[in-house]
Amino acid sequence: MKNNSIKTVVATGIGAALFVVIGLLISIPTFVPNTYIQLQYAVQSLLSIVFGPIVGFFVGLIGHAFIDALRGGSPWWSWVLASAVFGLVLGFARNRL
Repeated sequence: MKNNSIKTVVATGIGAALFVVIGLLISIPTFVPNTYIQLQYAVQSLLSIVFGPIVGFFVGLIGHAFIDALRGGSPWWSWVLASAVFGLVLGFARNRL
């Protein structure tokens, strides 16, 4: 049990850091004004499927909150929770994929 909890904490930390770095550095503009393709959700999806729903939830929660805070504003909690729930749902859906 101890080994799984260590994996969960490490995966959450590395995943949240990757989520923030990719979210701040890679943003592909589209033809729709003020709309971007954001690749950090691919990292969150991968970690959710590999490590489970808890890791996916916290990667989205921590990563999105840090991105909002680092961009000069306060976190927009409705979107932060949406990112976290996205990771949670994908983590639970991994058995069906």
